[in-house]
Amino acid sequence: MTSLNLIKISIVIFILCIISCDDDVYVYNCPEENTIIVTDPNSIEMNWIEVEGGSFEMGCTAEQSEVVVYCDHDELPIHTVSLDSYMIAQYEVTNEQFVKFLNSQVLNYCAGSNIIISDNEEIMPIDEVSKFEYVNKVFTVNDSLMNYPATRIYWHGAKAFCEWVGGRLPTEAEWEFAARGGNKSKGYVYSGSNDINEVALLDGNWVEVGVLPPNELGIYDMSGNVSEYCNDYYEEFYYKEDSVHNPLGPESGDDHVIRGNRVAFRNNDSNRNAGCRCAKDIP
Repeated sequence: MTSLNLIKISIVIFILCIISCDDDVYVYNCPEENTIIVTDPNSIEMNWIEVEGGSFEMGCTAEQSEVVVYCDHDELPIHTVSLDSYMIAQYEVTNEQFVKFLNSQVLNYCAGSNIIISDNEEIMPIDEVSKFEYVNKVFTVNDSLMNYPATRIYWHGAKAFCEWVGGRLPTEAEWEFAARGGNKSKGYVYSGSNDINEVALLDGNWVEVGVLPPNELGIYDMSGNVSEYCNDYYEEFYYKEDSVHNPLGPESGDDHVIRGNRVAFRNNDSNRNAGCRCAKDIP
């Protein structure tokens, strides 16, 4: 083999390596599909609450800064946002609702990694935290946990569920406006109270949805049970360039926003341990 041919082969291998290294999408090979048990999504009671459109100050406002040593940088600057009216679910998505969704879909269960897959997107794991099980090709959850909030959902799973029931994930601005009580806001630090112990349970101590007091709009558990996904990508400094009307968040990113605790508190889903609440447009 000539030196020229060796050079050509080396170039081809180098190019293939670049292509291969640049493509970091893991392809699952989990051939087993679940048994379909169809549930009409229209039978899922979402208890939609209408949130009248309006304007509010988004971010670490005065009442927030009174209970924290300093505002997290991703909660600043405070900026005025206006929203059109929309609907949001009164409760977090429950285990009962999510297991009906899972069993209505054509999904693949990867036994080796205990992950539920749909079109190569991760939906959720089957583990001690999620409380879900996979028995005889059917997804199950203990009857005693049916009305608890579903958790350990991945963002794609949360998005797929909300679309299944005719909705979508809320934008981050919609989530915060609803958590603050919308146009009925009393300026609480947490969703419905200045005392987190009145309206939330933290550190993985969950209760059935709707047990703790609601906020000004009659919405439950926005400061806790579980953290909740938003549709937006997470960007630390996004508030510096946030649009003022119906903001949709950054165009791209590695993680998505999750919300809970203080009404202004932001986090990302890098630990992928969250639940969800759906929203939808008003026709």
